[in-house]
Amino acid sequence: MDVCFLILAIRDDCKSGTRAMDKTLQSEIALVTGATRGIGAAIADELATRGATVIGTATSDAGAAAITHRLQQHNGEGRVLNVTDTAAV
Repeated sequence: MDVCFLILAIRDDCKSGTRAMDKTLQSEIALVTGATRGIGAAIADELATRGATVIGTATSDAGAAAITHRLQQHNGEGRVLNVTDTAAV
């Protein structure tokens, strides 16, 4: 998944009022950090709905399980990854 594509698609949606992200993401894989809640969860859900295989990260086992539960119908999953821990990344 190209991050620039996501940003440009959102910008195009705002400028033209069209749905630039209607493009399928069927063969794409997206890694979304902070996918447990807030903006990260919304991005993970949107990408999964559009067909991408989403790997969402959380800092706890419970968070990763919640992501997996939320995304499993779209072939997504949650994983534990603390991006502030350089050894884990």
